[in-house]
Amino acid sequence: MKNEDLLNKFMVENNLNYDEPFFVSIDNKTKRYKIVKSTNNHVPEVYVFSSLLNRWTLAVEEALTNILFNNNFKIISAWKPKLNEEYYYFNGKNIYCSRWDNYFTDIASFLTGNCFKSVEEAEANKEKIMKIFNQNQPLIYLDEVE
Repeated sequence: MKNEDLLNKFMVENNLNYDEPFFVSIDNKTKRYKIVKSTNNHVPEVYVFSSLLNRWTLAVEEALTNILFNNNFKIISAWKPKLNEEYYYFNGKNIYCSRWDNYFTDIASFLTGNCFKSVEEAEANKEKIMKIFNQNQPLIYLDEVE
């Protein structure tokens, strides 16, 4: 692919990987995308997750250009602690500090967005975490996972 190094640099700078979903904020709305590397040296394909259809669909052709260059497309990067690094989480009543050990509970905290660098950040997001845990539907459907 022409200029593949530019795309790779962009992905490294934004902590993105091929075939892994990431979130983009567009005019105060959040969408989930993934970039799929081409196997035949063509432009990578961009997929967007449709919650209405509950599946990934091919995004419009301009999606990759917008993700790369449009200032209204803001990539939301999640912070993930390194091994033995401290992080904070909210358990519904209190904020706790833990060390990242790659345990199932650590990963579950990260996947639900309940993984913060500081007590203050955890405190500021308590209401959002409660909204996540008070939902009446799963955050992910297993038929979506390959």
